[in-house]
Amino acid sequence: MGAWGTPLFSDDLAADLRSEFRDLIGDGCSASQAVEKLKAEYRESLDDPDESPVFWLAIAAVQWDLGHIDPTTQRMAIEILERGGDLARWDDPKDRKKREKVLFELREKLESSPPKPKRVSKNIKEANSWEIGEVVGFRLLSGKWTLFRTIGYHEDK
Repeated sequence: MGAWGTPLFSDDLAADLRSEFRDLIGDGCSASQAVEKLKAEYRESLDDPDESPVFWLAIAAVQWDLGHIDPTTQRMAIEILERGGDLARWDDPKDRKKREKVLFELREKLESSPPKPKRVSKNIKEANSWEIGEVVGFRLLSGKWTLFRTIGYHEDK
């Protein structure tokens, strides 16, 4: 996982967490249920001193943006911000200054009243009924036939 900029979600871990949290809320989870699922999935990141702050700050930010606040997550993020956030990762003084601004704005946001909860659409995944090994024929516009054999499935977000 890595960061490509100082904004909060210019980080692989933060961007993944934002997407997965939204999906969980769309699937009907409460904010606290979603956090518990993400904690289980990202246990290694929570054990990493560089990634743990990113986890809590990203989750708190997306919760606030969606109006689905978990008080425990909000408290954890504010505690991290009080300790200086994740500034230890930023060696370049210019980047560090930019990140300080991002974290200051996040703290102001987290200490303000959140917006009303927003409805998050359920993420519908495509499905088919083809069996592994099944052969499917498809007629092309030219009138010729082509055959496809199912060798596996790929599921993506």
